[in-house]
Amino acid sequence: MSYQGSDLRHWSSRDRPMNPSRRRDEGMQPPRRAAPLASPQRLRYRYGDMPDGRGPRNLHEIRLTVADRVRELRVGRRLTQRELALRLNLSQGRLSELERGDGSFTAEQLLLMLGLFNIAVSHFLPASPPDPGNELQNALARLGARHLHVVADLAPTERFDTLDAVLRQVLVTGAPRHLTALAPVLVEQLEKTSLPKLRADLAYAGLDRRFGWLLDNTRSAARLVHHGRGGSALTAPERKKYRRADVVLSAFLDFARPSESPKPIDLLDPSIASAKTQREIEEASSDISRQWGIVSDLQPTDFAEALRAAHAAL
Repeated sequence: MSYQGSDLRHWSSRDRPMNPSRRRDEGMQPPRRAAPLASPQRLRYRYGDMPDGRGPRNLHEIRLTVADRVRELRVGRRLTQRELALRLNLSQGRLSELERGDGSFTAEQLLLMLGLFNIAVSHFLPASPPDPGNELQNALARLGARHLHVVADLAPTERFDTLDAVLRQVLVTGAPRHLTALAPVLVEQLEKTSLPKLRADLAYAGLDRRFGWLLDNTRSAARLVHHGRGGSALTAPERKKYRRADVVLSAFLDFARPSESPKPIDLLDPSIASAKTQREIEEASSDISRQWGIVSDLQPTDFAEALRAAHAAL
């Protein structure tokens, strides 16, 4: 988006800066330059050059985005190009060019359209790409973590279309809410899943210990839900599902349990940013976390709560 010639402000002789000595003599302060209403360079900095890649990559894409949205607003209000051009002090031909992305509106023209169409300036800003966290959350909810909020108007993508992909992403990022949500996912998908294959795939990415830790916590959580608080309220098929999870996970963990030899510490908790925090979390770690060499303050009860919440959301 670039400024047109009509946007330049020319100084008259009255507006030129007076002699500095005259200002001092008369006790006057030098005039301050007003901050620009909208700088295309600032838009590029905020939306084109951000390290996470949000927004368009260059000003041409911004110009096309603004052009498309102006045309949509005009058509939605049933205004002709001639009618809108008159309100913006443009010729109809020039507005037609701008709506095709051939040039840019001035800051003043954009402000006029904000009032005319009763919209916020964000309406003209390029939309950010979908948040990967929302995509992952929707995938978890689809696979069995029904207690998680589903983000509406977000189409499923191939990125998280398999349990393997979801497990890999959650075990890498280590977000506690997503980690515990894997418990109902695993219980739900257990009969459709090959645990040895999952372990082999995750071991290739160096995530086999985290995977074993997750399965151990899920097994303990299934036992807590089946035999603990609220277990009597489960239906017969639900009790069978939790018993089955206990049996299958126990058999696999007997094979995949880590050796007793010392192992490097795995700092799974993403909040660890200092040695002090690490020591505090290690002290709060469960027996399961210590056995697998995982530093996390998540407890089996946290996974059990996720199982109960997913069941309550049925």
